[in-house]
Amino acid sequence: MGGTFICTQAALPLMSAGSSIVNLSSIAGLAGWGPVHYASAKGAILGFTRASSRELGGSGIRINAVAPGVVETPMIEDLDEALLAPLIMMSPLGRIGQAEEIASTILYLACDDSSFVTGQWISPNGGLITI
Repeated sequence: MGGTFICTQAALPLMSAGSSIVNLSSIAGLAGWGPVHYASAKGAILGFTRASSRELGGSGIRINAVAPGVVETPMIEDLDEALLAPLIMMSPLGRIGQAEEIASTILYLACDDSSFVTGQWISPNGGLITI
C-alpha cells in the first residue's frame, strides 16, 4: 500500500484535468484470501482509491482500481496444483485469467471511454467472486 500512496503523490504534480490513475489491488483485498498482510494491503488500496477519488475529483483527475483474480503470471507458477485446481473449479468460467485480460481492463480505466468513472474497482476474476 505504501508504494501506491508514494507513486500517487509523486504523479499528482504532473497530472492535469482529464488524467487518470489506475491502482492495482487483488481479489484478496475483496475476499480476505491469502496471507493477512497481503489481503490487508490489497484491501487498503481499494479504500485509498475511493477516498482519493473524492479528494482529486475537483481537479478533474479520476482514480480507480483493478482487483484481478487468479491470473497466469509468475506469481502462481510455483503454486501446488492441489491449491490451483479448486480455484479453477469454483470459477464459473472454469479457467485462469490471462495478463492481457487484466491489461484491457486497466486500459479501459485509463482512457476516455471511462471518463465518468472514478472511485470504483473492477475485478476481472472469471466470476470467482461476484459482488
